[in-house]
Amino acid sequence: MVDVMETGIKDQRVFVGWDEPAVSSVRRYLIPDRTPGVVDLEPVLVVAPTRQAGRRLREALARHCHDAGGSLLSARIVTPAWFFRPAPGVRVAGLAVVRAAWARVLLDLALADYPELFPTPPINRDTAWALSMAELLQGVRDALAEGGCSIGTAIERLGNDMPEPGRWADMARLETVYLDQLRQTGLEDPAVAKLAAADNPRIPDGVTRVVVAAVPDPSMLSLRALSVVRDRVPVEILVAAPSSESEAFDEWGRPLPVHWAERTIPVPDDPGDLLLAGAPEDQARKVMAALEAMPGRFTRDDVAVGVPDPDVAAPLMVELGRMGIHGFDPSEQPFPTHRLYHLVDALCGLAGGSGVAPLARFLRQPDVFEYAGERMGVDPSNLLVELDTFQNEHLPDSMNRLFERLAGPKPDLSYPNLTLMEPWVHGLHDALRAGTEPPSQVVRRLLRDLIGHREFDRAKPDDRQFLAALEAVDGVLHEMQDEVERLEGADTRFLLGVMRERLSALTLAPERPDDALDLEGWLELGWNPAPCLLLTGMNETFVPDTRFGDPFLPDSLRMRLGMRDDALRFARDAYLLTAMIESRRQGGRVVLVCGKRSNQGDPLKPSRLLFRCTDDRLADRAARLFAPVVPDTPVEPFALSFRMDPTPGSDASEAARTGVSRMSVTAFRTYLECPFTFYLRHVLRMEALDDLKVEPDEMDYGILVHHAMKALADDRRLRASDDAGALVRFLAGQAEDWARHRYGSPAPVSVRFMLDSIRRQLEVAAQRQADLVREGWELVAAEQRIESRIGPVTVVATLDRVDWHAGLKQFRVIDYKTSSKPSSPRDAHLVRRREVPETEHYRQVTVDGVVHCWSDLQLPLYARLWIDQDTSSGAPVVPAYFLLPSALHETGLVEWEGFNANLLESAVGCARTIIDRVAERRFWPPGSASRVRDRFEGVLDADPEEAVDPSGFPPVSGGGVS
Repeated sequence: MVDVMETGIKDQRVFVGWDEPAVSSVRRYLIPDRTPGVVDLEPVLVVAPTRQAGRRLREALARHCHDAGGSLLSARIVTPAWFFRPAPGVRVAGLAVVRAAWARVLLDLALADYPELFPTPPINRDTAWALSMAELLQGVRDALAEGGCSIGTAIERLGNDMPEPGRWADMARLETVYLDQLRQTGLEDPAVAKLAAADNPRIPDGVTRVVVAAVPDPSMLSLRALSVVRDRVPVEILVAAPSSESEAFDEWGRPLPVHWAERTIPVPDDPGDLLLAGAPEDQARKVMAALEAMPGRFTRDDVAVGVPDPDVAAPLMVELGRMGIHGFDPSEQPFPTHRLYHLVDALCGLAGGSGVAPLARFLRQPDVFEYAGERMGVDPSNLLVELDTFQNEHLPDSMNRLFERLAGPKPDLSYPNLTLMEPWVHGLHDALRAGTEPPSQVVRRLLRDLIGHREFDRAKPDDRQFLAALEAVDGVLHEMQDEVERLEGADTRFLLGVMRERLSALTLAPERPDDALDLEGWLELGWNPAPCLLLTGMNETFVPDTRFGDPFLPDSLRMRLGMRDDALRFARDAYLLTAMIESRRQGGRVVLVCGKRSNQGDPLKPSRLLFRCTDDRLADRAARLFAPVVPDTPVEPFALSFRMDPTPGSDASEAARTGVSRMSVTAFRTYLECPFTFYLRHVLRMEALDDLKVEPDEMDYGILVHHAMKALADDRRLRASDDAGALVRFLAGQAEDWARHRYGSPAPVSVRFMLDSIRRQLEVAAQRQADLVREGWELVAAEQRIESRIGPVTVVATLDRVDWHAGLKQFRVIDYKTSSKPSSPRDAHLVRRREVPETEHYRQVTVDGVVHCWSDLQLPLYARLWIDQDTSSGAPVVPAYFLLPSALHETGLVEWEGFNANLLESAVGCARTIIDRVAERRFWPPGSASRVRDRFEGVLDADPEEAVDPSGFPPVSGGGVS
C-alpha cells in the first residue's frame, strides 16, 4: 500500500511499505501493476541509494514490462553523487594532482608558521611523509564536503564552540595555500567542485519530477542539491516503510536517531534463525548448514547472502564452491595485489635505494623475466644466479658500480647474461635518475617493451582482467602526464613518489560470472528481492557501521556539524535490519549469524541491534549470544599442506642423474654433519646466495687472506725471506690490490673496515712467516689443486699450502683458518662419543684409549692426496693449521699432535664408507634439523622430517653429528 504525506509545497514523502523488498515496492510505485504497452519513464529522474540498487531496479522495471506484454522505453536511474557533476568547462583535478599539490605545499612550507597543526616537526620530512599528510588533510576536506561544508564554513558554523580553534585556523590557512597551488594548473579542487555543483545541480531537459527511491542515508551535500532541485521540479521521497512509521523518519526519509535508538527490532528467536559461530570459517559453515536444512523450500535464486564482515567472504566462497555454487564477492581488489603494480613499483625503485637490491627486484618481475628470455637472448635462471653472485662477490653500493663493471673500459666478462641486460636496464635507470624523460613516459616505454608484442583475447577472463589493470595504469599515466608533471618544482623523485602512491590507491573490480551468487555488503541487502536472506557478520563495527579514532573529525564534532555520525548510522542500520525482516515476514526467512572471533583470533562482540528486543527476552538473548561455541575452529598453527619430493627432476645435475663421480675433500664434512644436506648441496647442487649481502663476511676474509698468501708463495724471493717488514708491505699491498679489483675504487666503507682489520692480522702473520723461515721451513706449494682415486670416486682438493723441512725430511700440509674461533686440528676433526650407534661405526676411531668419531676428514685427506702425489720421497706428512683469527695473539701455526698412520688409515676408511653410502643414495635421516632449515631457509620452512618425503632414499637409522 502506498501512502502519500505532504511535507511541503513541492515535495512529499511517499510511504511504500516494507511488506516486500524495496526494489519491488519502488517498482510498483513507478509502474503500477497491469500496465501494458510501452512505458516511458523519460520525464522521471530516479535516485537510488547505490549503483547496485539502481541495477536491480532497472532489471525489475524491465522484467515487469516484459511480463505485462509491454516494454520499457527509457529509465533514468542515478545515485545521489550524480548531482555533483561539475559544470561544463570545469576541469576537476584528479586524485594524483590533488595529492601532489598538497605534497608540494607541505614540503615547501615553513612548518613553524603552523604551530598548532604541526606542534613537532616530522622525523623524516620527505615525499612519503608529505603524501601521507596530503591524504589525511584532503580526507578531512572530502568528509566536510559530504557534510556540505568546507574547513572555513565549518569554523563559521561553530564559531567559539569549535574545538582546538588554533589547529583549525592553521588548517584553513593551509587550505588557502593549497588551493592557490592547484589553481596554477588550471584545475578545480574536487571538494570545491562538489560544493559548487550542489549549489547549482544540473538535471536533464524534459525531467518533470524527481523520485528519491528509498535512500535511507543521503549525505548533507545530497540534501543540499535536492533542496535546490525541488525549487525547480517536484521531488518525491519514497520511504520503504508503512505510513504508521511516519514519525520515525525526517522529511528526506532518513531514520530519526531519537526514534530508532530505543526501537525494538523483530529479530527472529528461532534457534535456526539466530546462529552463533566462532571464526569466519565457522560462519561460512553455519550458512551452508542453513541452506542444506531447507531443501525444496527455496531455490538458489531465492537466496541472498550478506557479508558485512569482509573476512567471511573468502571462506564462504570456498563452502559455496563445495556445493557447486559460484560465489561472487563484488568487493574491489586493491591494485597492489596485481603483478602490474609490482612491475611499475619495481621500475620506480630503480631510481632510488642502495646496492643492487632494487635491480634484483626489478629483474625478478615475471614480465621482465619473460622479456629477458624471449627478446634479449638471456638465460633467465642464470641471470638471477649471476646477479646474486655479483652482489656477493663485489658488494656494489650502487647500480652505477654494477654498470661500470659490466660496460666500463675494462668490462667483466664473468657475467654474460647481466651484460646482455645492462644497456636496457641502464637506459631505464638513467632516464629515471637523470630525469631525461618524464616518469610517465619511462613507464610507457617499459610497458611497450614488455607487453607491446603480446596478443590478448577478450574472450578469455584472464586477458580481460589484465587489460582492465593495464587500462587503470594508463589512466594514472595520463593523470601524471596531463596534470602532475606540470607542477612547478616537481622533480623526478617527487613525481615517482606521487605515481607510486596513486597506483597503490587503485582498485580493480572483479568480473562477475553469469551464474554467480552475489555476496553483498550491508547497504545492498535492502534491495535484494530474494525471499531467503542469510546474513553473516552480525557484529559490532560491521553492523551497525562504526567509525573510530578520527584525529580531526571525531564523532562529537560530526554531530555538531550535521554530518553523518554514529547515531545516524545506528538509526539507519536499525531501520535496514527491521525492513529486511519485515519484508520477509510472509513466506520468507531471515537467518542471522553472529561471529565470536576474527581471523586473527580477536574476540568479536555481537551487534547491538541484536539486543533491541523486549525486556523479558533480553536476558535469554544475552545468554544465547555470549554462550561458548562448540565446535569452534581453533587458530591453526603453521602446517605444511604437502611434503616435498627430493627425487631429481629431468633438469637435475649430472651427479643427481648418474651418481657422484667426483667429491671435494670438504664435502665429506658435510656428509658427516648431515647426509641430507650433502644430498641437497653436492647432488642437487643447491646453494643459498644472500642477495641482501652488504658487507664482507668470513668467506670474503678468507678469500682475501688466501690470495695474499698465494701471491707470497708465488714470489720466490719473498717466500724465502725472514724480513718481516718486507713481508708486511707485500701482503698489505696484495690485500689492497685484491680489494680494489673485487670491489672497485673507492671501496665501500665496510670493505675499508675489513682492510684495516686484515692489515693488523697480516702484520702478525708476516712475523710468524719470518719465524718459520728461520726455523728451516720452505714453502713449496700454494693453492695447489690435486686429486686421487678413493674407490670409484675421484677426490679433489686445493691445498692452501705445503711446507718442506730439509733437515727433518718432513712435509707439512697446511690449511689457513681465518675463523674468529679457531680450534686445533684434532679438535676440529674428532669429537668424543660415549656411545656410537651401529650405523655409525664406520666413523669410529680410538685415540689415546678414548672413543671418538670423525666430524671432518679434510686434513687427513690432504695428507693422503699429497702422499699419493709425492711417490718418490716417502717423507712423512704432518697436517697443520695456520691460524689467522681476529684475536692477534692466537695467530700462528698449529700442528696435529699425535697424528699417525692409524689415524690416516681410519680417516681414509671413513671416506670409503661415505663414498659407498653416497653411491647407495643413503642420504636419510638428516642430521641437525635446525642446521638444515637455517641453511635452506625459504626452501624448507619446517624440519626436514616434516617437510620432505624420504621414500626415495633407502631406510637407515641414525643421523649426523649432533
